[in-house]
Amino acid sequence: MKTIKSFKNYSGIDSSNEISLFEYGLLVRYNKKDNDFHCIYRVNENLFDWGYISESDLNNLINGKDWMNESDINSFLSYVGMDNNQWIDESFVNKLYNLLSYYGYENIFGSAYHSFKISE
Repeated sequence: MKTIKSFKNYSGIDSSNEISLFEYGLLVRYNKKDNDFHCIYRVNENLFDWGYISESDLNNLINGKDWMNESDINSFLSYVGMDNNQWIDESFVNKLYNLLSYYGYENIFGSAYHSFKISE
């Protein structure tokens, strides 16, 4: 069983990993070898999952190079209160948190394949 101490090399929205994971539902760790991020994210109240995604994947979404069309992009940017350039300049964890908050984990990572519980 995993504990929050297992995620000491991760970072999140808050400076506290516990708050980032249990209140915001997201921790990330940069994977230099593959130039992507290992992400732990909330699936529901007591269940978490993990996946990998790169910053270029996130940027491609907002630049219309993936499944988001112009209407999706404009709606999303209105939701976060930023224009395209402002959002691109955000940190990876903030960008991912914005996308997960608006679209949900299934639209960003797909189905929850690796679900697990984290005990405090």
